Amino acid sequence: MNWDRIQTNWSQYKANVRESFTKLTDADLDAAAGRRDQVLGKLQERYGYSRDIAEQKLTEFTTKVSAMGAKAGGAQAAKTGGAQPATAATTRDRPAGGRKPEKV
Repeated sequence: MNWDRIQTNWSQYKANVRESFTKLTDADLDAAAGRRDQVLGKLQERYGYSRDIAEQKLTEFTTKVSAMGAKAGGAQAAKTGGAQPATAATTRDRPAGGRKPEKV
């Protein structure tokens, strides 16, 4: 995952950033508005990190969030029009009377 995706969906990822970097305040995150350079600056300011360390921490965070997204991808596919779950009955699975088939 790249940072552009995080910035585009900042309202969703802001909680993940807050959870990972607890010294950042809501005001810090609101001011950053998903801009990577602003988040880096706040990490340096709040944690005393050098620029290199802040970059490393943010890269680790991005990797972690990407892995979490991959795990949730299957559930997300169903929500966004992906394959239907195997248990979903469609109208063609129903008898001519329109009733749901009885469980056996």
